[in-house]
Amino acid sequence: MARMFLHIAIVILCVTFVKSTSQDSRLNGIYALVERRLPFHRDTFNFQLTEGDSDSFIISDSAREVSNRIWWCRYIGPGHVFINCRPLPLQLEILELEVQSSLIDIISILYTTAFYDFEQWSLLLDWLSLRGVNLPLAWVGNEHFIVEVFKELGLNDTSISDFLSGPAFQAWNRFGNIQGSWGGTLPYQWIADQFSLQKKIVQRMVELGMTPILPAFTGYIPRDLSLVYPDASVVKATQWSSFPSSLTEDTFLNPFDPLYSKIQNSFISKQIEAYGNVSHVYTLDQFNEILPSSGEPEYLHNVSAGTFQSLRAADPSAVWLMQGWLFLISPDFWTLDRISAYLDGVPGDDNMIILDLFSEAFPLW
Repeated sequence: MARMFLHIAIVILCVTFVKSTSQDSRLNGIYALVERRLPFHRDTFNFQLTEGDSDSFIISDSAREVSNRIWWCRYIGPGHVFINCRPLPLQLEILELEVQSSLIDIISILYTTAFYDFEQWSLLLDWLSLRGVNLPLAWVGNEHFIVEVFKELGLNDTSISDFLSGPAFQAWNRFGNIQGSWGGTLPYQWIADQFSLQKKIVQRMVELGMTPILPAFTGYIPRDLSLVYPDASVVKATQWSSFPSSLTEDTFLNPFDPLYSKIQNSFISKQIEAYGNVSHVYTLDQFNEILPSSGEPEYLHNVSAGTFQSLRAADPSAVWLMQGWLFLISPDFWTLDRISAYLDGVPGDDNMIILDLFSEAFPLW
């Protein structure tokens, strides 16, 4: 498979590097990173993209495959260049590096960045870029589309607000673990501000050669949606962590219901309209620390098959990313037969990525 390799040439500081007017525009984001983090050395780096062969699993198109940016700073220079504010020497040794990556790195950032502004995100994304991360989660602003889609379906502000949780609890709300206030009603201005922030984050990710992992519709809905669509196939999720039923036991729309695909299409279409065609990878976790309403293999197969079909109907190139945490946390429920039934709902070997979160201690692969 053809991909792009990054060549880095570092020259003595006293030699001024003049960028050609024909500079590859795909490298603009990399030069901008140097300008932000190494301003005194902005003229000492020369980047080139060349094509090569790799059998690695590539998500984004070759134009954005700039995998391990500025690895000199990590392996040859004094690492943690801007995180620890350690300055580079005024004169850099001359060398050329060909950098390529055969692995895709993913970072989970839901819990620690709830109140980040763009300056903090900018620093984090540059740091990730320096470490070769090219497939980061891009969850910020998710609630904007939730509100838009549910309003489109006929729900009012009260019904939607009763479903959404406060900023510090959004991760669990997005996973279907909780619903309701959890820190107060989520202000609509917060939702709008987060959406504006997300547009900047996604743009920066793309500039850095990253492929954002965008959220998809999981199936969890406000309880009042059943009043608007009384024939919809819905079930009640299990209680999470012994919290009161009013704040957990979310309503789950079965993915084999036609309404599910309608919602998914609207959700993903709105994201593409907002961000452009920047990714085909979607994060979607349905049973994180809660159990499906049935353990019958046929039901589990139909859930995943309906989910994947909805993704492909909205985006013909969609890849489903999910955590493998559910299999570890609930081993009594997730027997090999049930795991097989659920995963077999997704055809082929390259249409799903399973994120093995705790693999350093309990690898599931």
